[in-house]
Amino acid sequence: MRTTVRPVHVAAVQMPNRPGAVAENLGRAAELVAQAAGTGAGLVLLPELMATGYRIAPDIWETAEPIGGRVSTWLFAIAERHRIHVGTTILEAQGADFYNTFLLATPDGKLAGSVRKSDPAWVEARYYRGEPGPHIIDTAIGRIGIGICYENYRAEHVRSLAASSIDLLLQPTAAATPPPDWPVGRRGADAFNTMLETLA
Repeated sequence: MRTTVRPVHVAAVQMPNRPGAVAENLGRAAELVAQAAGTGAGLVLLPELMATGYRIAPDIWETAEPIGGRVSTWLFAIAERHRIHVGTTILEAQGADFYNTFLLATPDGKLAGSVRKSDPAWVEARYYRGEPGPHIIDTAIGRIGIGICYENYRAEHVRSLAASSIDLLLQPTAAATPPPDWPVGRRGADAFNTMLETLA
């Protein structure tokens, strides 16, 4: 059922984060959410995989958690503390599978909805799965469409959101950090072949 739309001030946070340094990253994010809430924001969007950092390496799996784990519990608490909506993605663990999952917390510290990234981009598919499905979360402030990073470059994804009569589009994004031994900056076929071997 379509919710009634009401005006809301939205803040988008840009922040550096250190891969694997969850406590440090959450502390920095808490300060920025408080700052945004202090300016009147009713919704704060944090970057993709904000708390754990975004590694393109197997150690990214060490930061995975189910919904209800450390990072999502923090998300619900910070939203309730400031009485606002707050969203970010986590690396969600479910059984033997991993997903890049967007969570939106409500002002009363509940989960408004979650969306799994449908199309991992390139090497991301080595580290987590995609899951097709609706990218809409209906909230008290309106119908919110979600595009997680690479999804926003796909015309069919954006068209499907537009056809859903969304009131607001959130696009959490991050640039991945490759491991130091990747052939970044090298030239030639040998470097290209080495990179392919790391993905095999």
